[in-house]
Amino acid sequence: MTRSSRQPMPRSTSRTVPRPPSRDQELQRVDRAIRRLPEHLRTVLVLQVLGERTSAEIGEMLDRPAGTVRYQLSQARKRLAEELRLLGGCPDQEE
Repeated sequence: MTRSSRQPMPRSTSRTVPRPPSRDQELQRVDRAIRRLPEHLRTVLVLQVLGERTSAEIGEMLDRPAGTVRYQLSQARKRLAEELRLLGGCPDQEE
């Protein structure tokens, strides 16, 4: 079959492929999810991720044992993933 004898593929109008969110939209979604966390979880998460602090440093700053901070970080990540799913999906952790 030559190229000139091929028929073009019909365009389907019944399905539209959704565009992935823009970087700004994704950052807004993450910001919204972080703001929905309880304050004690949000605080340790922000200090570790944005402040680049260790569990021991955060513990000293907040007068909490480092083990408590590690537990709270674990809970914060879990809750953040839940919030992201509620706000439009979390592609890294789809079930």
